[in-house]
Amino acid sequence: MQIFDKMFDIHPDCVAVACAHQTKVVGNQISSSLFLKLTDIKIVQDVIRPSLQDPVLNEVFGSTREQRMQRQLIWAQTPEEERQIRTLGQTDNDILIHVHVKLVLTIDEITKKVCKFGVQWKSTSMVEMNKSM
Repeated sequence: MQIFDKMFDIHPDCVAVACAHQTKVVGNQISSSLFLKLTDIKIVQDVIRPSLQDPVLNEVFGSTREQRMQRQLIWAQTPEEERQIRTLGQTDNDILIHVHVKLVLTIDEITKKVCKFGVQWKSTSMVEMNKSM
């Protein structure tokens, strides 16, 4: 659960605007569809990124904004969307991001603790915020 702790450090506004949807419990698995609204603040990312020691946390949060936006290019459906994503990778302004997350927790039946954690996410919208906002 260190991933959530670090996510809240990097995106403190995420907690206030999260919505769980379609949560299901089947056997020892809990699955949920989450919708998040968060702000990507470049300076926060740049300060926290060098302090990441854990390999998993570094994998999730250790990339630069430009690298994160490069990964988003697979979702671009038009040349205009691709151009917008590349532009977002270069800006120093904050970026307002809406995210759809699919989360699956598997509970060990003996210890009753989470033994497996699966997450898939996709940005559904990204908008550059002007400094004057």
